[in-house]
Amino acid sequence: MTDVADPEWLLLSGIPTSFLFSQRRRTTSVKRFVIKVLEPIPKPVPGKVSARDQKPGLSPNQPVHPPKAEESLDINKQEYVKMLYVLYKNSGVHSGRALRKELARAHHGPVVGGFPKRFKQIIRRRGEPEFVINLGTTESFNISSRFLNHRDMVRASSNKKQARRIFAEEGIPAPRLFLRASEIGQSDLPVVGRTSYHKKGQGFWFCKTLSDVRRAVQQGATHFLEFVPNTREYRVHTFAKDIESKEERGVRDYASIKISEKVWQGQGKPNPNSPQKNHTFGWTFLGPQDRREEELDVVRHAAKQAIASLGMDFGAVDVMYRVKTKTPYVLEVNSTPSLANEVADTCSRYAQRILKTLGKLEE
Repeated sequence: MTDVADPEWLLLSGIPTSFLFSQRRRTTSVKRFVIKVLEPIPKPVPGKVSARDQKPGLSPNQPVHPPKAEESLDINKQEYVKMLYVLYKNSGVHSGRALRKELARAHHGPVVGGFPKRFKQIIRRRGEPEFVINLGTTESFNISSRFLNHRDMVRASSNKKQARRIFAEEGIPAPRLFLRASEIGQSDLPVVGRTSYHKKGQGFWFCKTLSDVRRAVQQGATHFLEFVPNTREYRVHTFAKDIESKEERGVRDYASIKISEKVWQGQGKPNPNSPQKNHTFGWTFLGPQDRREEELDVVRHAAKQAIASLGMDFGAVDVMYRVKTKTPYVLEVNSTPSLANEVADTCSRYAQRILKTLGKLEE
């Protein structure tokens, strides 16, 4: 072994002598470093594991075998085909995540969820899922997966003006629709102005005069509805019993899985003629308040008529009921219902009904 302290050798090795001799306290460490550097590195033997790269359980001379194909995949392709995907948009993120968790508890295969961007990434990396449960998105996907609420169905319900036009054409019980302000006369007042796309009470004008109507048009109202006073308001969660015959569905092909009633939770007594009943004004959905079953049946039937006219697989239908005339009035169909309430059982009912509709659970 060459003496690392030999000045002649140090010059040949290229290591600065000033570094070695100015650091006398580190002489031992430097010797070890130089000796380690000068040790010959063994050439790798093809198909063998070197002692340096040896893994636990392998001898240095044991041949290396490539991993099996199924071991290199995170999720087996055959298993992934049975996957359910919950697709949702930003405004429905809480409902989408809650539904995914509920489905994961009851479904034997994997359940994944996310926005359309993540959905596209998963398709590229892992293939197409078997079913997609769509909560309110309208993006297009060129895949063979089967959708619950295809984007065309979501579009039909999201455009409230178009949906209400279909209600009028199909004879669905609903408030009278005025597509233009010029159609409204003095005897038709008051009316409610709405935008084509709205949510949570937005895009709302209560018009008592024709001047109010013109002002609403200037501010963005695209259509108007007859104002119906003294009503109760319900939300009926409605599902198709199967996804096979979409074009020939009627009322009998749908099931109501839950019905809720808007109940006053504010201070004092509510105004029976209030044009808006939402959470901001002290109203919230609870169970029906000791209503007659005949009334609830009428409301359920109107909800089934509405969702069948739009050809949807599922939706939350808002229906008013006027006690004096015993008449239902369909307001709209929601393709992104609220499912994130931990106290209510709405989400678990959705999960069970979805699996039944998809044939994953027996009736």
